[in-house]
Amino acid sequence: MPSRKRSLAVADGEDGENELSLRYRIRNMWQFANLCQWIYIFGKAAKIDEAIDVEEIEAECLKPNSTMLTDIALALLKLVSSHRGLTHEIFDDQARKQFANRSPNYNPFGSADAPLKFNDFDVFTKVGSFVQDSRA
Repeated sequence: MPSRKRSLAVADGEDGENELSLRYRIRNMWQFANLCQWIYIFGKAAKIDEAIDVEEIEAECLKPNSTMLTDIALALLKLVSSHRGLTHEIFDDQARKQFANRSPNYNPFGSADAPLKFNDFDVFTKVGSFVQDSRA
């Protein structure tokens, strides 16, 4: 006999298996938990909005071009960089330089003349780069 219960995705209003599995993978990343805890503890010092919570960050991770994630990345980079005029326009180049200096084995921005763009990364690379920035 078939079940009449709705699936979790339908009950949550999600539109597919793909988003559900992506959300599941994000929720099970230790790097995501580390990022959220770091923001909770040190967010004020990094000038990250204190009002954001785990659910908001998770929702932003599901968006392809999240401005919140870019703002968080810029705030983290400002903590580890000596460059005082950091803006979104020069973020990718400065982040590549910081990774080359501090973590040359893991540089998601590449080593070519033109750095890869943060907005082109998948969510797992973005969260991984946050963790690397917060450890510096």
